[in-house]
Amino acid sequence: MRRTVAFLALALLGAMPNPQTLHRTFRLGARLSDLQPLLAKDCESLEPHHYTGGMAAPFHDQVQVDCHGLNVLKTRRKVEFMFNDGPLGHLWVLIEADERPKIREKLERAFGPVVHDTEDYKVFAGGRAALRSDPAEILIANEVMIERLTGYRRPPRR
Repeated sequence: MRRTVAFLALALLGAMPNPQTLHRTFRLGARLSDLQPLLAKDCESLEPHHYTGGMAAPFHDQVQVDCHGLNVLKTRRKVEFMFNDGPLGHLWVLIEADERPKIREKLERAFGPVVHDTEDYKVFAGGRAALRSDPAEILIANEVMIERLTGYRRPPRR
């Protein structure tokens, strides 16, 4: 209960949980050129994909960088960084389905309680992190992409 009250107080003050608590490369809004040195150092291998036109929709240009072997939550994982028209708009951390309960606990500790719960997604306080059911993934995203992908819209600040 105290943790929920603390997260709600932070949310009211405009201070949101920071995705960088999971990994230093999870810097929403950063450009690929800014993250490239960190990714080169922290990933076992990198695999870029460039999309334009219909493949990038609704964006004009989208670059996906697959980072293999990034240490997230004490396990080496594949992370898909999605740069949407330049800045990092969202990323996917691939997990195993049987990890979901433990990862949910860790995400609640990092981001606060679940504020939006559907069959497909559980969105955590602050609206920057979600746990996806199928496929099993962690989503870290800006507000626009959280809404687009999960349907959750954070209540307006007063």
